[in-house]
Amino acid sequence: MYGEAGIMYCKSKLKQGCKLKRSLRLVLVVLLAATLLTSFNVQSAFATPTSAEVQAQADEVSARLAIAEEEMHSIRAEYWAAVEAHEQALANMDEAQERIDVAQGIIKETQELLGARANLMYRQGPLSFLEVIFGAASFEEFTNTWDFINMINQENANLIQINKDARAEAEAAHAEFSAQQIVAAEREAEAAAIQVRAEELIAEQQVELAGLNAEVARLVEEETAARLAAEAAAEAERLRQQQMTASQQPSYDYSPPPPPPAGGFGDVVSAAASRIGCPYVYGATGPDYYDCSGLTSWSYQQAGLGWIGRTDGSQYASASARWPYTSGGAVPGDVLWWPGHVAIYAGGGSYIHAPIPGQSVRYDSWNIGNAVVLRF
Repeated sequence: MYGEAGIMYCKSKLKQGCKLKRSLRLVLVVLLAATLLTSFNVQSAFATPTSAEVQAQADEVSARLAIAEEEMHSIRAEYWAAVEAHEQALANMDEAQERIDVAQGIIKETQELLGARANLMYRQGPLSFLEVIFGAASFEEFTNTWDFINMINQENANLIQINKDARAEAEAAHAEFSAQQIVAAEREAEAAAIQVRAEELIAEQQVELAGLNAEVARLVEEETAARLAAEAAAEAERLRQQQMTASQQPSYDYSPPPPPPAGGFGDVVSAAASRIGCPYVYGATGPDYYDCSGLTSWSYQQAGLGWIGRTDGSQYASASARWPYTSGGAVPGDVLWWPGHVAIYAGGGSYIHAPIPGQSVRYDSWNIGNAVVLRF
C-alpha cells in the first residue's frame, strides 16, 4: 500500500517539476527577447536616434520589466512549491527511515526467537514419529503431543515468513528513502536555479532601462541646447533685419514730451515686475512666456492703458512722442526702444525686459543711454 502512495507522490512531484521547467523556459524566452533588443540597439547605434526614439525604447523596456516582475511572482510561487516539495521529500525520507527501523526490529526479534528454538531442538533433539507413538500412554495423549509438535513447527514457519516479510519491507523502505533523497536534491537545485536566473533577468533589464533613461536625458539636453541655439540665431537675424529697417525710421521727435497720465504708469511697472523669471520665447505674449515686445504690450494691457502694438516696430510707430533717453523726462512705465528691442522703464536708470532666448524676464540697465523713450 505504501509503495502505491510513494508512486503517486513521485508522479505529483514530477508534474510540479514540469511546471517549474515550463517557468524556466518562459524566463529563457524573456531573456532571449532582451538579448535580441540589445542586438537591435547595437545595430542601430550607427544612426543618431532622437530622444523620442530612445524614450520609446525605454518605454518598451519598462513594459518588459513590468511583465518580467509580474512573472517573478509566478516564478517565486513555483519556487516555493519546489521548496515545499523538497521539505515533503525530506519528511518522506524520515517516514521511510521509521519503516526501516521497525522492519529491522522485527527482523532482530524473529531471528532471536528462531535462534532460541534451534538451540532447544539441538539440545533435546527432534522427536520421531515412533517416539511419539510408544511414549504416549493413550491415543489421546498421542494426538495431543502430535498436535503440539505441529503447532511448534507452524510457529517456526510463521516466524520465518515474518522475517522474510520484514526484510522485504526494509528493502522497499530503503529504495523509497533513496528515491525521495534524489527528488529532494533535484527540487532544491531546480528551485534555486530558477530563482537566481529570474533575479538576474530583472537586474539586467533594470540596468538597460537606467542606461536608456540616461541616454534620453542626454539627448533631450542636446536637443534643447540645439533648439535654443537655433532660436538665438533666429532672434539675432531678426534683430539684424530690424536694425536695417531702423535706419529707415523717421527722425526722433525732440519736442518736449507730452505729460504722463495723471496716475502715471505705475501699474505698467507692477505688471512687468510680476513677470520676473518668466522664460523668453520668441513670439510669446504671456502669461508665462514672453519676447521683448510681448512683455511691453501685455504690461500696458494689464494696466488698462490699451493696445500699443505687437512688435517693437509697431510700438515705435504708434508712440505719440519719441525722444532720446539722455534728454531726460522718462518716467516709470514709459517704453524704452532700441533697434529691434523694447523694455519697460522702471525708474532710477533701470528697466524690465525679456532679453534673449535662454534668459528670463529681469531688471537691467545696460546700454540705457542709447535708448529712445516712447510715450503713448
